[in-house]
Amino acid sequence: MSADRNTQVVKDAYAAFLRGDIATVLNALTDDVEWDGVKGTEGTLPQAGLRRGKAEVARFFQQVDSTTQFERFEPQEYIAQGAQGESVAVVGTYTGIVKANGQRTTSD
Repeated sequence: MSADRNTQVVKDAYAAFLRGDIATVLNALTDDVEWDGVKGTEGTLPQAGLRRGKAEVARFFQQVDSTTQFERFEPQEYIAQGAQGESVAVVGTYTGIVKANGQRTTSD
């Protein structure tokens, strides 16, 4: 696929996440997906770290839902890399409430 098409797949997946449609997000992934979310919080957040396969990514979203209530979640920039734009990074920001203690958190 082209960089533009790959970027659109990622944009559509983020839009699905914002609607709470995790099934659509998972359907956009390949079976051999490698998902490395919440960089820099390994050992602190249960949803941090590398996941392999759709089942592990589904577990990631369950952990996010059990730990965080988002007030704001804004993808701001999509960056396609590689010869065919096969890697797409997303830069954004969010504000949420930690469900365990009610603390507000903001992160880029």
